[in-house]
Amino acid sequence: MPPLSLALKCSGLPGTTPLFSSLLNYRYGRGGDGAPAGWEGISVLSARERTTYPVAMSVNDQGGGFTLAAQAADADHARRLCLYLEQALQAMVQALAEGGRTRACGLDLLPPQALLQLQRWSTNTRRFDEGPPVHRMFEARAAQAPEAIALVCADQVLCYGELNHRANRLAHALMARGVGPESRVGIAMERSIGMVVALLAVLKAGAAYVPLDPDYPAERLRYMVDDSGIALLLTHGHLGARMPQWPEAVQVMELDEPAPEEAGSANPDPALSAENLVYVIYTSGSTGRPKGAANRHGSLRNRLLWMQQAYGLQPSDVVLQKTPFGFDVSVWEFFWPLMHGARLVLAGPGEHRDPERLAELIERHGVTTLHFVPSMLQAFLQHADLARCASLQRIFCSGEALPAEAQAGVFAGLPQAGLFNLYGPTEAAIDVTHWSCRDDGRSQVPIGRPISQTGAHVLDADLGPAPVGVAGELYLSGANLARGYLHRPALSAERFVASPFGDGERLYRTGDLVRWRVDGELEYLGRIDQQVKIRGLRIELGEVEAQLLAQPQVQEAVAVARQGPGGMRLVGYVSARPGQAIDVQALRAALARTLPEYMVPALIVQLDAMPLNANGKLDRKALPEPDAQADAGHEAPQGPVEQTLARIWAQVLGIERVGRQDNFFALGGDSILSLRVASLARQRGLQVSPAQIFENQSLAAVAQALGDGRLPSLEGIARHAAQPVRAPSSAEARQWFLWRLEPDSSAYHIAATWTLRGALDREALRRSFAALALRHEALRTVFPQGPSGQPQAVVLEGAQPDLRVIDLTVVPQPQRRANAAAELQRLAGTTFDLAADPPWRVSLLALGPDEHRLAVVMHHIISDGQSMQILVQELLALYLAGVQAAPPAEGAGAPPLAPPSLLRRLCRVAAQVDGQCRACAAAALLAGPAGRRTPPAATARGPSAARRRPLRGRGVAIRVARHPRAAAACRRACPRHDPVHGAAHGPADPAVSLQRTAGHPRGRADRQPPSARCGGHRRPAGQHSGAARPSA
Repeated sequence: MPPLSLALKCSGLPGTTPLFSSLLNYRYGRGGDGAPAGWEGISVLSARERTTYPVAMSVNDQGGGFTLAAQAADADHARRLCLYLEQALQAMVQALAEGGRTRACGLDLLPPQALLQLQRWSTNTRRFDEGPPVHRMFEARAAQAPEAIALVCADQVLCYGELNHRANRLAHALMARGVGPESRVGIAMERSIGMVVALLAVLKAGAAYVPLDPDYPAERLRYMVDDSGIALLLTHGHLGARMPQWPEAVQVMELDEPAPEEAGSANPDPALSAENLVYVIYTSGSTGRPKGAANRHGSLRNRLLWMQQAYGLQPSDVVLQKTPFGFDVSVWEFFWPLMHGARLVLAGPGEHRDPERLAELIERHGVTTLHFVPSMLQAFLQHADLARCASLQRIFCSGEALPAEAQAGVFAGLPQAGLFNLYGPTEAAIDVTHWSCRDDGRSQVPIGRPISQTGAHVLDADLGPAPVGVAGELYLSGANLARGYLHRPALSAERFVASPFGDGERLYRTGDLVRWRVDGELEYLGRIDQQVKIRGLRIELGEVEAQLLAQPQVQEAVAVARQGPGGMRLVGYVSARPGQAIDVQALRAALARTLPEYMVPALIVQLDAMPLNANGKLDRKALPEPDAQADAGHEAPQGPVEQTLARIWAQVLGIERVGRQDNFFALGGDSILSLRVASLARQRGLQVSPAQIFENQSLAAVAQALGDGRLPSLEGIARHAAQPVRAPSSAEARQWFLWRLEPDSSAYHIAATWTLRGALDREALRRSFAALALRHEALRTVFPQGPSGQPQAVVLEGAQPDLRVIDLTVVPQPQRRANAAAELQRLAGTTFDLAADPPWRVSLLALGPDEHRLAVVMHHIISDGQSMQILVQELLALYLAGVQAAPPAEGAGAPPLAPPSLLRRLCRVAAQVDGQCRACAAAALLAGPAGRRTPPAATARGPSAARRRPLRGRGVAIRVARHPRAAAACRRACPRHDPVHGAAHGPADPAVSLQRTAGHPRGRADRQPPSARCGGHRRPAGQHSGAARPSA
């Protein structure tokens, strides 16, 4: 057996995997025509070689010279290899001729033109003019539009003028306490309006802010305060119990009330330069302690001006701030919108982990711009109701590699939104490269090219430029670099090195492995050290290992990132000191006192000793796969709630069983997996939130927190016998009047087409549509004009749709699809006579014996998008039942819902809101005059098009404008303060009539009127609430 085949067999690799990635052959020949000896009279016309390796190079020694041959999957790649090798040989010969004193690593491998190309790709020379710092640009916006809404957090709204006023007062109070340029001020707050005021005030005072997340362990917070040297700390009083005992030298200001007026309200004007500190953000450190990256005003300004130039935020935009402020993505989330007059919406504490809550915030506030870590983006795409996210225009991703699957998910689920992949370490101002995602068929999403005044250099181990396609370490240069690590000169000198290009610049060594693509875009390949990213959060494994070794019972410790059921997770391996026993739960609790939640290993595995290789070094590949249940005592779940939760946990975590005392996170769970638990629990009738899992953790504790855990049952509305003649609802009457206004318009038609492949039973399809008409009286309703001139809704008994079959098989094959498209367009545009015929029609186009197009056209007077979805589901069930001679679906003959008088009253009041709506600075929404002149020509945008512009100009969605009036009307109409509106969250009841298929989120309608003052305005609790979202 050949040696290479034997080596491959022993390696355990698949047979198609090469043992090495490149092959170099040196072949000696005699020259001539290349014919082998003994082949007299035979000459070689052509020859082709093939290898199984990605790259193969051959150097053919012809005696009097050399020839080079290269083989690669990509012909361009092979040509580049030959050019590089030719350049290297020429340089080597030249060096030998000069005495051989040049080191091999000093030879130029790249031809001059290739070197120039890399230099062009590596540096973005775009510069912005010198100008004011970020907070000054916010002040200018506040002066231009003081009444524009700047900030929304829960039920509080703050306009630009009031936000600037509050920040100024606090800034003057800080300056009175000695805060100024180069000072560092700690901020220990939850996400709130007070946090934004504090951030702006610190910058206005000329200082740098140090974010201190209240969720961090007390010991870590204390270290960050000591290391940063802050003299003043801003916090809220209710967080005192969660905070450590601060050093006596640290002044603590509790910002439960705004700073006093006498502190001063003019814009402060401290002397600042681009080199002054703007923030210090701590990140994981390999030495066992976090390190503070100190960034400058000039870096931040350059980064945010580039972002505006690239993505053009407008005052009508709404940005959702959801990243914890201890991570640098939060910096642009806070300041970019406030620099350009947009609206900033703050997610509540913990809401950044809940996709459903995020979708609700997006819909409620009309969010256009937000950021996701790729792992959270995938969870959002899987668990959120994407139909509620139609307002999204920009989705930014950073923090970890963006999978192509997530990119495809955005393209499919949120096609109206642009997706942008950004890259940058904390040691630079947020991001340094950018890529606008597009579907180019590649399996890897690049990180793009450098932003303005920034260099991105791919260098080899000798700090020489790596050729195209060759992996190297990414080094950064330019205006975006941080000053360095705070109080860590040695570490700063190690990571921020002198440029080898002789231009006097510094380069930051990222530790990231990248390569240039042939189109000049960077691809991220991984890390060259022990740093990992879990859910986008940067973790130095050395810091985790240092904390494990700090525990008295631990002899050896190793931390690794392993693939788990929900993605990468952190696993710790430990061995005990002689005579000591390790309690894994106690060990996790000890780590949680020093490490933030995301750095505590999901699993801790106890070993007798660490595996070593032949050289006596740790063999990481030999570490066993973790078994979450190896040493866990099992206590069977009790009761239906625990048993249901146990089955869900086992499914999500990929384990066989779960005991009632098992800890979700100790079993390998994380924040992403908690979303899957919540989703599956909801499907099984349990209402579980990710926050409940985080707060309780064990199966029994989570079950106890749920109580009986059941989703609230909805109060049914009694069904009534169908009425042959009734007054139409306000919505129906509105559509009727619009039809009378323009009977030839198809603007309110809802058309859908399906391609049916395979054998089709046309008679079964015809019977299915007839059954639908019997099941839903709306499909048998016409709307003639009554004696008083008002419309009536008349239900026709026994009316059945006419399934019209159009045979296109008589048309030549090449023309069939074009004819089908034209026919479908004609069907969608043919108007209805609402007074005489039921407002829907169905047609079947036959393109072949096994291919049909089914078209359904309905008037908006009886249907909407969700109604169409339910119609299709019922049609499929009825068709299958008819073909298989199965009994009809349960509830197929259920009597329809007659509109109760209360709902009619609510519809009439809601219709009044259909006038011109205006939004004041506090977002209190009022209806305008009911009467208005009819536009000379209505369009498909309908009569709401004129209203949409002034409302969207203030960042207010039409559906938000309508809600408060309708909710207040419902409160007056009935004793319940729990109105329902909007679109259903869960699946609609398939047995209800089409009049009932639009579900509605619940919101409370309290009696207090909305405040007219912008500063600190609080909405009534029900306005834009939607905490619970039942179907009607």
